[in-house]
Amino acid sequence: MVGIRHLKYFVTLYECRNYTQASKVLFVSRQTISIAIRELEEQTGLFLIKKYIRKVEITPDGEIYYKKAKLLVDEFEALTSNKTNKSKRKFSIAVNNIFFGLFPSFQRKFIELIGEKDGFFSNFYEFVEQDKVFEAIKDDMADCGIIMSMGEILDYWSFPLLKIPAHVFLNKNHPLAKNEKVTIKEITDYPVICDGNIKD
Repeated sequence: MVGIRHLKYFVTLYECRNYTQASKVLFVSRQTISIAIRELEEQTGLFLIKKYIRKVEITPDGEIYYKKAKLLVDEFEALTSNKTNKSKRKFSIAVNNIFFGLFPSFQRKFIELIGEKDGFFSNFYEFVEQDKVFEAIKDDMADCGIIMSMGEILDYWSFPLLKIPAHVFLNKNHPLAKNEKVTIKEITDYPVICDGNIKD
């Protein structure tokens, strides 16, 4: 089914005529846009764009489709943005529950970065599973997510907020507890709990 996300990605790509620029505008990866456009073409049965190395060329079907898609995207954005409300839009965050205790410091950091004051956050969603954080962003339930990550996250624009050293906690009777240092290789021989899930 064609969703507003597909239309928005197509409209932005049409206006930018470049995947890199469109990905910066949308804060998603080029691959995410490419997948959305491919899904849109499959679902509509239309051939909308021609891809080249440095640019995007719109097909005749794409030109016609853009006019209709642009109207729908503009209408959707007008409906969702509360123009009668003069107060600034609130900011929603989805957080992996491992960061729950740290959230006040995250809030202060965001406020320092953007200069906002009281009542900046309207919603704060806490999830046990990291996948739920991604779903909240994909479904526009949250504006951003904070998770623990070991590197780049595909299909999302991301940046490190802070670095937290990893710690291993063992029962004092555990075979590894007598060691002064423990390696990752040694840990992998035992079941561990990470992000609230048991890993074998």
